[in-house]
Amino acid sequence: MALNIRGGRVISVIAKRMTGEKFDNLAVNVEVRDVRSTPEHLALQYEYTVTYQPEFAEMKLIGEAWLEGTKEERKRVEDEWKKSKQLPIEAAEELLNALAHTGQAVGTLLGYAIGVRPPINQPRITLPRPSAGKVAKSSAG
Repeated sequence: MALNIRGGRVISVIAKRMTGEKFDNLAVNVEVRDVRSTPEHLALQYEYTVTYQPEFAEMKLIGEAWLEGTKEERKRVEDEWKKSKQLPIEAAEELLNALAHTGQAVGTLLGYAIGVRPPINQPRITLPRPSAGKVAKSSAG
């Protein structure tokens, strides 16, 4: 069985328009805040932020995504998180692609509310596969 995001929930959203008159760049940042185990899945707590630069607007989603896999796969992900605060590449890819979809859906509504275009049309995320033992980094500490 492969690791898959099987659901999740958005807990909080924040959208604000700032002082800028136009934006030149759209930056997306995902931070994994915590990983905790349940009997059915791993709960990946995240913060997804879209920044319209410079100083134009910002959207933030806080929530959790539910990662399913075999008991051994989930344990491997959880152990790696506890050890290094990093997710294995395949878990990170699943999370980033699920959050891109969630960010586009929720971002459409938030964008409408604050008068900015939604963060849509993001391509499927594929992370490079480094040599054995390497993992995707998180900014959580």
